[in-house]
Parts: sequence; structure tokens; C-alpha cells
Amino acid sequence: MALSAFQKRKLARMFEVLDADGDGFVARSDYTRRVDAVARREGWAEDAPERARNERFALQSWEALAESADQDEDGRVGRDEFMRWADIFLDDREAVRAYARGDIQLLFDAMDTDGDGRISQDEYRRYLEICGADTSSAGTYFAYADLDENGRIGRDEMSHAFEEFLLSENPQAAGNFLFGPLE
Repeated sequence: MALSAFQKRKLARMFEVLDADGDGFVARSDYTRRVDAVARREGWAEDAPERARNERFALQSWEALAESADQDEDGRVGRDEFMRWADIFLDDREAVRAYARGDIQLLFDAMDTDGDGRISQDEYRRYLEICGADTSSAGTYFAYADLDENGRIGRDEMSHAFEEFLLSENPQAAGNFLFGPLE
């Protein structure tokens, strides 16, 4: 099944966020660049355990994407490769749910800079800023994703929101604001 126009918009936004240096490709360096930005923002030393933990999660996430989407094996994923991968991937609802329950937890761990197993609204907003995303809808998204309304997003809540981002065709669904507002 082909991606809808709305899914293409959402995935293009996701690609832009992943492409930290804006060169039109997602590569390992984009993931390490984001780790460096988080480390600077949080004041982590080069050898800080928080930095090592964040880098480990970021690189695991990169490896998972590269293994699935880098079709020409050049060590980077172009927009076309990303969209072809997404077109195949999103057609398998069970794979999407497994991704939302599993691999997306690497993103969760990167956002959870204090390592307490929950994401605060401030941690979420800072991550969007580091990714160069518009933070204007951060509060809306956060309030939606915080299903138990305890002021933190847990792992299950993040999985639910990410699954909605990937699968929802409703432009107003808050999960669609995960990477900032869609233009």
C-alpha cells in the first residue's frame, strides 16, 4: 500500500529532524551530532556516563535505520531510501507496533536525559530544540502523550504516541506533533 500524502508529509518532517546537519542524508554523524548537542546543553563532560549512555542509544537507533533503509550501502540514508523503507515498513501494522514498543525506546532514552525512566515536558522541549524542530506545539503534544496526566511521559505513553504518528491519518491527532508541527 502506498504512503498517503499526509504520511509523506509526516515522514518528511521526521527525516528533516533525523538529518541533523541538513545535507539531505541521515548518517551516523547526524546521530553523534545530536548527542554532542545534548551533552553541551546538559553540561556533560566527554567521559560522563550520561553522555556514553545517550550515545549508545543514539548509535543503536542509527544502526537499526541503516540496516533497514540504506539500500545502496553507502553509509547514509537519503530521503528517497527513507521513503521507500517507510512505504514498505508502514504496510506491516504489526512491525510498526513492534517498532513503537521497541526501537522507539531508543528515542525515549535519548530524550530522558536524567535517566529517571520518564520524560518531563522540559526534557521533551529541549530535545526538539536540539533537533532544530519548532517547539510551539510541545505543550500540546506533551499533554496528549501524558495519558495518565502525571506530568511525565512513560515508555508506554511514548510508544502509543509514536504509533499514532506513524499510522494516524487525522491531522489533528496530537501524536502527529511528535517532531513539531507539520507545515
